[in-house]
Amino acid sequence: MVRTLNLASCLRKLCPEFSRLLWRSDLASWRGALRIEDAREAVTLAIARGRVAVASAGARRGAGVKSTRHVLRGGEHVAQLLIGTHEPARTIVEGGMGTTGDAARLAAVLFPARNPMLALWDHY
Repeated sequence: MVRTLNLASCLRKLCPEFSRLLWRSDLASWRGALRIEDAREAVTLAIARGRVAVASAGARRGAGVKSTRHVLRGGEHVAQLLIGTHEPARTIVEGGMGTTGDAARLAAVLFPARNPMLALWDHY
């Protein structure tokens, strides 16, 4: 019951947190690009020296996106990764998400489980 409206903007705002999480992980020296695709949009994150930045974004999924072998194809489940409803591996498996290259390893670092709580009034 959650959806991203603008994946590029959301990821851009999260880049400082992504950098902090990456810097504290065993992937701090990882270099390359990670493409994240939801149902409407694809965004490439540039990762180097423990820093994460949005490299490119396409208005449509797959449009104008830098080529990389590290891809997380998540459809609507990308929103669940962003808010941390479950461990990333669980969200990836249960959501039928596709990963290539190091995308699953990076997702485990960048999208930790946050165990969000919904207020009772927001429950349907």
